[in-house]
Amino acid sequence: MNGQYQRISENSAVYQPGRRGLVSRALDCFVEKGYFTTSFKELAHHLQLSEEETKATFASKDVILSEYLTHCDDEILTQIKQAAHPDGDALDHIRDTCLVTLSFLGRHEKLPAIWMEFYQYRVARVVLKQFFNQLRARITTQISAGMNSGSIRTADSTQLADSILVLFEGTLILSLLEASTNQIEQRFLASWEIMIEGLQQTSIE
Repeated sequence: MNGQYQRISENSAVYQPGRRGLVSRALDCFVEKGYFTTSFKELAHHLQLSEEETKATFASKDVILSEYLTHCDDEILTQIKQAAHPDGDALDHIRDTCLVTLSFLGRHEKLPAIWMEFYQYRVARVVLKQFFNQLRARITTQISAGMNSGSIRTADSTQLADSILVLFEGTLILSLLEASTNQIEQRFLASWEIMIEGLQQTSIE
C-alpha cells in the first residue's frame, strides 16, 4: 500500500455522503470480485462511472481502502468512548476496547472479508499492520495506565499488548471462518476471563 493511511478530518471529502457512498460501493466490488483481481474498468462499472472519472476520484485501490479504514477507525474510536465506564479500571477499558472493535467488525463484514484474502498476499500485510497498530497503541496505553494504578501486574507492556491482540485476532478469524460473528463477543469474553488471571496484579500477603 502506498504510504500509511492518515486520519482525515470531518471536513474532508471522505466524510461527504457522495464520496463515502462511492467508497462503500467500491468495497462491495472488492468483496465480490477480490481486491487484487478487481480492475479499474470493473470498479468503474460497479460505481457507474467512467474509467476516467473513477481514476480522477481515486488514484488507486489503496486510496479507497485507506479512506475506508480511516472511517472505520473513527467510528470505532467514537464507540469506544461511548462504551467507557468512568469507574472502570484498566482491564475493563481494555476489554471494552476489544469488544467494541470486534462487534464493529462483526457487523461490517466487508473489511474482514477482504482481510481473509489479504492473508494470502505479502504486500497486503501492510494494510493489516496499519489497522492493528491503532488497536495495539490503544491497548498499550491502557496497560501502562493499569500498571501505574496497580490493577495490572508489572511486565513488558508490549508483550502483554501482543498477547491481547493474538486473542483478538484469533477470535475474529475463528468467528469469520465458522460464520459465527453473532457470537463473537461471547467467544472473546470466555477467553478474556482466563487471560485476565495472568494480567491482574496479585496482592502480597
